[in-house]
Amino acid sequence: MLARIRRTAPRLDRPTSVTALDSTAFYGSPGELVNAIAPHTEADPAALLLDFLTCFGSAVGPGPHVRVGGATHRARLFVVIVGATSRARKGQSRSEIRPIFEAADPCWSSTRVVGGLASGEGLIAAVRDDDDDPERSVCDKRLLVIEEEFSRVLKAAGREGSTLSEIVRQAFDRDTLSILTRRDPLTARGAHISIIAHVTAEELRHRLNDLEVANGFANRFIIARVQRSRLLPHGATTSLANSLCSQVRHALDAARRIGEVKRSPAADLVWEMIYEALETRDDDGLVGAVTARSSAHVLRLSLVYALTDGSRTIEPEHVIAAYEVWRYADASVRALWPTSIGNHLADRIVEIVTAAGEDGRTRTELSAGLGRHATKSEIDEAVRLLADRRLVVEVPQLSSGGRSAVRYFLCETSESAKEPCLPSLDSLLSHRDGQPL
Repeated sequence: MLARIRRTAPRLDRPTSVTALDSTAFYGSPGELVNAIAPHTEADPAALLLDFLTCFGSAVGPGPHVRVGGATHRARLFVVIVGATSRARKGQSRSEIRPIFEAADPCWSSTRVVGGLASGEGLIAAVRDDDDDPERSVCDKRLLVIEEEFSRVLKAAGREGSTLSEIVRQAFDRDTLSILTRRDPLTARGAHISIIAHVTAEELRHRLNDLEVANGFANRFIIARVQRSRLLPHGATTSLANSLCSQVRHALDAARRIGEVKRSPAADLVWEMIYEALETRDDDGLVGAVTARSSAHVLRLSLVYALTDGSRTIEPEHVIAAYEVWRYADASVRALWPTSIGNHLADRIVEIVTAAGEDGRTRTELSAGLGRHATKSEIDEAVRLLADRRLVVEVPQLSSGGRSAVRYFLCETSESAKEPCLPSLDSLLSHRDGQPL
């Protein structure tokens, strides 16, 4: 099964990166579309793929869904495209995917795609219901939010009294959004909100240093690190939108006629292996917090892949493609925070000691680097956490006056202490006791 999918999956001409997206993620029509666009743009194919999948899931609407126990998952995705620098062309994927959907679904593109996550109230208002004045109600509950300054959103989400984090979490988890702690309560039923956000790696690291934000907000997002795929000094022109929009339009029309989607028996076997791999991980710190909803993301991605095929069932190839997208996101998070343990003070100490190199840093120098705002007990706890994770080592030394002192160094074993990435599908399949898929 996996070998057959890999033979038919598009192979993309892109440079090697820290997080390489496996070719099986480029399954079906999404892969064909990305493969057609990729030679004509500097955008990362991974960004093109995630932008397309998110747009497709948003434009399809709230009809297609998967039930898991008492929860209902629809084809709405929250994605953060992270550029290593401002030159990573993280936003160029929008320029390539937008024209395709403008032609495939002009109404959705012109009225249901908005910019900016300014507030929780604003998000609800865009899809609100008004029982007292039905004319003020929004009939089309689809909404794709494009946020080009995700660092600003993270700052707002962590601010005391902000409703943004609460409403974004509601929008991911359920169909009804509400704010009742105001004179004019806002409610939206049947909301179908998707988000595409952009940010640089530096901004994301700076802002996402609070476990409360990571647990309550950031883990609703698929975080993907991207880079410029090629250099096109004279640009490139393509008329692919006209040739591809018809295919996308027909796929959307077919998908909207689908209600509940279930996995086929063969897909269930693949899902069971993947689910175990996802749910038995025990990551701590920011990595664990940001990747905590892995199975929900894979489930929704597999649903979107199935819908692009017009399929009423999720098949093994849909689950496999979804898992590879998540493996890419998981590896992106680990590359962004290779030594993070979720304690802001400890993470800052790692940065200070790393910058010091072979010279290390004394306790006084650590305190100065921390702005002298941290107490002795707080620094002691942070150093203990780092020592337990084999990230920083404490070395006693004699000062020039004969007094004993302590200097802190980055552990030589810190690389081996990192949590491994998720296993590949090849690895999972090889441990199925020889059972055929």
